[in-house]
Amino acid sequence: MRKLQIVSLWVIALLWIGSAIGYIVISGEPKVELFFIILNGLGVIIAVLVSIYNGYNANVLKREQVNTQKFQVGFRYSENWTSDAIIDARSKTRSLIENSPTLEELSFAINHDNSVKTAIIKLANYWQTIHFLIERNMADEDAIRHFLSKPFLMWMERFRPWLASQEGQDKHVLEDLDDLFQRWKSNINEQST
Repeated sequence: MRKLQIVSLWVIALLWIGSAIGYIVISGEPKVELFFIILNGLGVIIAVLVSIYNGYNANVLKREQVNTQKFQVGFRYSENWTSDAIIDARSKTRSLIENSPTLEELSFAINHDNSVKTAIIKLANYWQTIHFLIERNMADEDAIRHFLSKPFLMWMERFRPWLASQEGQDKHVLEDLDDLFQRWKSNINEQST
């Protein structure tokens, strides 16, 4: 859009100059007043061109700043995956996965160990925050997906049945996690084909 506007204004400026020169040549008598009127009109056109160009550059710069900020937010939340609280929650769920291969054993272990249940809820909240940032376009999804898609997909495949079986749980959490799971799962499937 901006490019079309700039080109249009340049065409108008060139036509303005061409018609002024043509008028002066055809009339045979160059008038100083006419020359200054033409020059003033050209000044207005050039001022508009410069204004459009500056506005376009400001928009490009702002877009780049937003993209950089989104990447930084995505990277920061990806770094949180290695925070002490998340590492503790991951280790509890990892040991649970290794020791409880069936859903019944998994449910029994989770329901009888409050620290494991808390770890799963902490990780669910972490993933829901990631989903929120991506949905609101506050973080770069590609950066987050690059670092976290595999652990998230594995975690969801293992704990989704237990999360779905919890009565009284906020269903929005599971909906958000399912949405993120489908997005990232389909992206991995597209990359493998």
